[in-house]
Amino acid sequence: MVRNIPSKYTQKMLLQTLEQSTGSVGVDFVFLPVHVHSSRGKGYAFVNFTDPTGVIRIHAALHGLHWTKFDSGKVCEVVYARLQGRQELENTLGRNYGVDMLCQRYRKR
Repeated sequence: MVRNIPSKYTQKMLLQTLEQSTGSVGVDFVFLPVHVHSSRGKGYAFVNFTDPTGVIRIHAALHGLHWTKFDSGKVCEVVYARLQGRQELENTLGRNYGVDMLCQRYRKR
């Protein structure tokens, strides 16, 4: 899970930041919730890595650093999420947000 993401970040921007920070990290699922009315991010994202070393590299590269876009004062946090694995993320997030297609829309292939 990545926390304290500036609200103007999009899924694409987040993926670019992850890839620029560590190279190819093997991400197969990203869910960046947005507010319904403003379409801005809620400040966190669920990210599933295909390889556990991706988490270690992202943590080393981003955790504790200030986000560079939008002059944000927020400090990135990379933390262990309660939900683990792509299937569990898809099942739980899809059910909690009440829209089955939500996970399809935000999944990186």
